[in-house]
Amino acid sequence: MSSLKIRHSNLQNIFLTILITSGAIKPFFITYILDANITLISLFIVLLDIVYTSKKQVSLDLNKFIFIVLFIIFYILIILSLAYSKSPSYGYTKTFYFGINLIYFIYPLFLKEIRWRIIFKTLTVIILPLSVWYIVYRYFYWSPEFSYLRLQKIGFYNLTSAYLGIGLFLGLGTLINYFLKFNRFILLIYIITLIFLGARGSLIFTLLILLVDKLSKFWRFLKKNYSLKISTKNTIIFIIIFFSTLPLYITNILKSSVFSYGVMRLKSFFEISKDASSIERLERLTFAVSHSIDNPFSFFFGHGIGSFGIMYVNLDQREYPHNIYFESLFELGVLGLSVIIILTLVPFFLNRPNIYKILFLFLLLSAQKTSSLSDLWVFFFFLGLLIFNTRIKHRQIKKEIT
Repeated sequence: MSSLKIRHSNLQNIFLTILITSGAIKPFFITYILDANITLISLFIVLLDIVYTSKKQVSLDLNKFIFIVLFIIFYILIILSLAYSKSPSYGYTKTFYFGINLIYFIYPLFLKEIRWRIIFKTLTVIILPLSVWYIVYRYFYWSPEFSYLRLQKIGFYNLTSAYLGIGLFLGLGTLINYFLKFNRFILLIYIITLIFLGARGSLIFTLLILLVDKLSKFWRFLKKNYSLKISTKNTIIFIIIFFSTLPLYITNILKSSVFSYGVMRLKSFFEISKDASSIERLERLTFAVSHSIDNPFSFFFGHGIGSFGIMYVNLDQREYPHNIYFESLFELGVLGLSVIIILTLVPFFLNRPNIYKILFLFLLLSAQKTSSLSDLWVFFFFLGLLIFNTRIKHRQIKKEIT
C-alpha cells in the first residue's frame, strides 16, 4: 500500500509540472503536433485527481479557509462588475477564465507532498529543449531564406510571442535549481538560455533575486569575519552597474549570431526611452491610473471586468495594462485592489519554507510586468502552494529551504 502511495505522489508531481507548463507549450503543440487544447486535458486530469484525493482527509484550518474566502470574494466582485462593465461580451469570457484559477489555487490542498527533484527533472526535460529549439529556429526564421514563410503567416508566425511563457519557466527552473542546489551545470545552461531567449522580465527578476541572495550572504560573511565598514549601498550599486553593462560588452561578439535577438532585447531594456515595448507598457499603465479616478464610482468599484480593451483601443477584446494590481484598480476599483493585495501579500508573512516564498515572489514580480487577470493559472497555483501546502519530500535539502 505504501508503494502505491509513493507512485501516486510521483504521478501527482509529474502531472503538476505538465499542468503548469501546458500553457507555454500549448501553442507549439497546436502548431506542429495536434490541434488539441492540452491545458484543458491536463486540467481534466487534475480534476480527476482532486476527486480521487478528496475521498481522503484534506487539512483545512481557519487560516487556509480565510484565504479561500478572500479568493471567492474577489471572484464575486468580478461577477458583480459584469452588471456595469463597459465590455458587452469579453467581460464574460474573462470572468470564466479567471474562475479556472480557483482549481489551480486549491490543488495544493490535495497534493500529498512536493517532490522538487521530480518537478525539476520534468520541467527541465520539457522547457530546455523547447527553449533551444525556439532560439535556433527563430534565428533562421528571420533570415532572408525564410521570407516566403513569413509572408504566408503560417507555422512559426503563430509563436512569435511564445518566448514570454518559456522565459517564465526558465526563470522558475533557474530559481528551483539554485536554491535547492540540484546541478550547477544545468543552472548555467538555464541562465544562458534565458539570456539568449530575450524574455527580459523573467531574466531581470531572476537575476535580481539571485543577486539579492548573493549580496545578503556576502554581507553576512563580511560582518562575521571582518571589522571593516563596507557600505551596503555602494556594494549594491557596483554589482548592479557591472551586471547591467556586461551585456553591452558582449553585444558586438554576438551581433550576427543565433543569440543576437536575446542580447538585443536585453540591451534595449537599458534604453527604455527608445524601446517600443517599454513605452507601450508605460502608456497602458498611465491610462489605467488616470482613468481609475474618472469619478467616485470608478474609483471604488472600477469600470467593470474586461473593460480595459474597449476603453483603451475601442475594441471589445483581451487588452490589459500588463500589471495585475493596476488592472484590478481599473476594472474593480480600490475595493478589488485591496482584496487582491491582501490575498497576494499577506502569505509572505506566514511560516512557510523559503522556496515557496521565493518562487511566488518571482511570479508576483512577473505579474507586474506581463500578466493579466485572465491568465494567472501558474501564479495562483504557487500562491496556493505557499498558503496551503508545506509538505516537502527532499531530505538532503530540508535545512536550506526551511
